[in-house]
Amino acid sequence: MSLTKHLTATIAICAATALLLSGCAAPDPSGPGGSAQTKDEATHTLLLDWLPNPDHSGIYLAQSEGDFTKQGVNIKIQTPSGTADAAKMVSTGQIDLAISYEPDTIMAAAQGMKVQAVAALIPTVLSSLIVKGKNKTVQDLQGTSVGNPGLATSIPTLGYVLRKNGMSESAVKNVSLSTGGVEPLLADKVSAIFGYYSNIEGVQLSEQGDYTILPFDQIGVPSFDELVLVANPDRLKADSEYANFVRKTIIALKSGFAAASSNPDKAYDAIKPVAKGYDDKTLQKMVAATVPEYKNDNGFGHMDQKEWDSYADWMYQNGLIESEYQGRDAMTTDYLTR
Repeated sequence: MSLTKHLTATIAICAATALLLSGCAAPDPSGPGGSAQTKDEATHTLLLDWLPNPDHSGIYLAQSEGDFTKQGVNIKIQTPSGTADAAKMVSTGQIDLAISYEPDTIMAAAQGMKVQAVAALIPTVLSSLIVKGKNKTVQDLQGTSVGNPGLATSIPTLGYVLRKNGMSESAVKNVSLSTGGVEPLLADKVSAIFGYYSNIEGVQLSEQGDYTILPFDQIGVPSFDELVLVANPDRLKADSEYANFVRKTIIALKSGFAAASSNPDKAYDAIKPVAKGYDDKTLQKMVAATVPEYKNDNGFGHMDQKEWDSYADWMYQNGLIESEYQGRDAMTTDYLTR
């Protein structure tokens, strides 16, 4: 559920995404800046939420700086075939850890999947409504077409935003975009895109003209942790080796994300070999826009139980989950270092 990625600078990445969604081989995320290990040599697996992109700079910097190795963790980074892979593959034990989003994690856990967030990697909201033109508002969507990434939460969330801003859900035409939001917006196939990232699509579009970027939490949606690290709660309880691996991975990621925050140039160098299809200067701008979002005032990885409860309640009240669910059950801070 959250959230998609990624022509002039974007045409190439859209092509790569199309290949990924059709089941073709994705770019090798272990690239020059990372590990040369093969799948057979990897002790554990970490599944990304999408193709390697600036959101993952801290992960790849941890890899290139040897932070996983220092913790005795041998890890293989993999790309998914779709954003729903994380919950399914962690729940069934096909993958050890995955990158996902708070809303998706709550939805999956509420459906009975064995998933639990163990650390917030990006604790701020990146998902945004991006509208063509300066100083636009939600009301400017009246009578227009709005592109969305086709996630289960896309249309219900947009419907809520419209109602929250005094509009009916029929005020816009929803268009599902399977290969990214930038190209359709540049080509005027839609007037806005909903559920794309301020630090990625927002940066790309801002280079092409005037666009208004409205993060979800500025247009009525409650705040949530954008990117989270997800583990299997049953394995955490039953397998001490697995639990220890999760702790050590979080320590390594803490180092990588801290290094990325303090040195955006190093973060750029780490992600550049694996973030395919971006113009170098655009990628640098994206990384510069991303690393400040890593900051967590309560310490790396922190998640707030009340915030997760509140967001789960909002999801239930707005039809994103079918039954009432306590959001804190989909997360734990027990594996964070103090």
